[in-house]
Formats: sequence, structure tokens, C-alpha cells
Amino acid sequence: MYSREKVMVTQFHLTPQQVQEIFISETTPGNFQTQVILRLCRRETSCDQEDYCPTECRLSINKKSCVIPGYNYSLSGRPDYKYLMKPINITSFVHTSAPQANTVTVSWRDSHNDPQGYCMTIQLARSLSPSDLLQTLKGKGVKSPEISRALVKEKLTVETDSEISATSLRVSLICPLGKVKMSYPCRSVSCNHLQCFEAATYLQLNEKYKINIQY
Repeated sequence: MYSREKVMVTQFHLTPQQVQEIFISETTPGNFQTQVILRLCRRETSCDQEDYCPTECRLSINKKSCVIPGYNYSLSGRPDYKYLMKPINITSFVHTSAPQANTVTVSWRDSHNDPQGYCMTIQLARSLSPSDLLQTLKGKGVKSPEISRALVKEKLTVETDSEISATSLRVSLICPLGKVKMSYPCRSVSCNHLQCFEAATYLQLNEKYKINIQY
């Protein structure tokens, strides 16, 4: 099958203020809380797009090869779908001299003549730990008991066209995720279930996805 290589190149500059933000956010040598993030997705505007790389994708920053998380670079060139594609931290590849341009090159083999193509963005983001997110969540406050009581009453309301109605509801104080007693019970604002889960456990379980907040 005929395929041709496609290349996407872009340049960006960091301002002196952004460089300073990165340096002062260093937690351990080489690890920064403020990061330069690269994201790739399909060029499709009909709906929201998830992070996505084309097959046999190669990425270089300032002429240095950068490994794309979730891809294996075997001879097959096929992506490893064991891992989820996620934003790529390129902080260690960028020039620390603010006026100096940073060059990003993405290349891939297009064996299907994909008409859509791909988009690339460079973002400055802050990586938040589970404890950071938990403090943010706690800062939002708690729902009043009246809201929970109203939800219970709604669940026990007898529907006029139904012969079956609930007379009691039972919830557990044990988190269904971590199987431990909940210290910070929570649930989604859009959830109508009474059962909660432990906030700290939920955030720790999702830490591997590296939640980033753009600013």
C-alpha cells in the first residue's frame, strides 16, 4: 500500500515571565509543577476531540526526539492501546532562554490518505497532585443537609402510575472504590444516587491520567 510521510512544524517562544514561572515551580530536580504541554488531536470540528496521535508518529522538540506516552516504537510502528493517549510534557526539551524559538516537528506515515489531518497545540499548564485537588474540592464547601433530605424524599415519592414504591433506602459509609470508611464523601453534581465515594481515593486512582488545568 502506498503511503507518504506528512510533516507538521510549528515554533513558539516563552516569555521571561513564563520561564520564571517554570523555574520557581520545580519540586524535585527536573520535575516542574508548571509545565509546557503539547497536545495532538484529529482536525474535526463536529464534536469535542480527545488527544490522539496518528500511527507511526514521530515527535521532536528542538531536533531532539521526544517519546510519545502510550506508543511503542517497535518495527510495526503501531500504537500500544494499553495506555490512554494524554497531553505530552515537553518542559525538559524547551529552551530556557526566553527569546530563543522552540521548534516542534511532528511526522507520520499517511497510508490511508486521511483528509482530516491533525491539530497541535502548545499550552502552559499546572500539574496538580491529588492532595492539591482535594484541597480545591474541600474549598468549594459541602452541600446542606436539606439538599440530601430533599433527594431522599424525592426517591421515596410514590408515582401515581406505579404500583411499586420504595419505603426505605440504604447507603454505606464504606467507599465502593477503596473499600475504606469515607472521610470526604462526595458524588457528582449531576448524580441522583445517594451512595457517595471517597474523594481522596477517587483522585488517587485517577492520578495516572495526569490531570492538568490550563491557565
